[in-house]
Amino acid sequence: MLSNSSRQVQPMPVIGYQSWNSRNLEMKARETKSRSRKKYTIRNPRQQWTAEEHQRFVEAIKLYKRDWARVKEHVGTRTVIQIRSHAQKYFLKLQKQGMASCIPPRRNKVAASSGST
Repeated sequence: MLSNSSRQVQPMPVIGYQSWNSRNLEMKARETKSRSRKKYTIRNPRQQWTAEEHQRFVEAIKLYKRDWARVKEHVGTRTVIQIRSHAQKYFLKLQKQGMASCIPPRRNKVAASSGST
């Protein structure tokens, strides 16, 4: 039987912070590859809003508030995403000019029905 003093103990390798960190990053990278986001594609190239489009946009905001589908129909030349992006920038501009009262209130989100009647 061997005594404890005769056994040679191998020293544990010292793992530095950097090597642990890089391994951790590699593991995270592998995890995110499996559940990566859908690639963003620009369907329509960026175009500056014309004065006529902007005027129709302002009219639509006054008429339909934040009903983006109806605003889109009124403007006629832009997608809902483009309308919402333009509205966001337009509302920020109004706030900076001290005209926040002209910004229509946010629409209430419709809660999912619970199924009970």
